[in-house]
Amino acid sequence: MFRNVGGEFSAVYGTTREASAQQSAVILQEESDLCRTQAQLERLSAMRGWTGAAGNKFVGLSVWETVRRLVTIGEIEEARGLLTKAKLLPEYNRRWWKVAVDALVNARRFSELAQMAEAAARSGGPPIGFEPIVALLLENQQFDLARGLVGKCKDMEQVASFYETLGMREEAMKAQQQAEQQRRSTIGGTSLLTGWSSTIAGAMRGGFTRS
Repeated sequence: MFRNVGGEFSAVYGTTREASAQQSAVILQEESDLCRTQAQLERLSAMRGWTGAAGNKFVGLSVWETVRRLVTIGEIEEARGLLTKAKLLPEYNRRWWKVAVDALVNARRFSELAQMAEAAARSGGPPIGFEPIVALLLENQQFDLARGLVGKCKDMEQVASFYETLGMREEAMKAQQQAEQQRRSTIGGTSLLTGWSSTIAGAMRGGFTRS
């Protein structure tokens, strides 16, 4: 009886070790692929003259650190391509947007941020919504860029506030009326959009978790 139990244990243990070895091999392959991609990015950086602090140094960074650095120097499509190649999109699309928005704001690349948001409007909009982006543009006095995105926001109370900040009183009044209608269509007294939109600017000022 004990011999059979031992055999079963050995079989399970052997299977576990095999699975662990396979997992380690996958991790090593992913790290190797990332390192090779980063080396290619460094060569591209030298060829194309990418600028920015340490803009041509990628080897040794994590995937998300590499993405952040690419966005910081304005290479948004390269960053998106890296995530696609690493099979992190579309699963981590929301995280991609948070990292990209944070990096663009820190680098003061507001035009690129607005362009990215505009492009996303054609496919349903950013997964984080337009409200955080407009709030950040206004906070950084990018009024013209913010004005072009306010109409794409869904939280009319936020929209009214944005228009007030822009000095567009008539539009603010109309948005406030629509906000009243939104409040009437609540569930249990809580707006469908409340819970995140009311603290947008504060949350964005605090930045996103970096990794």
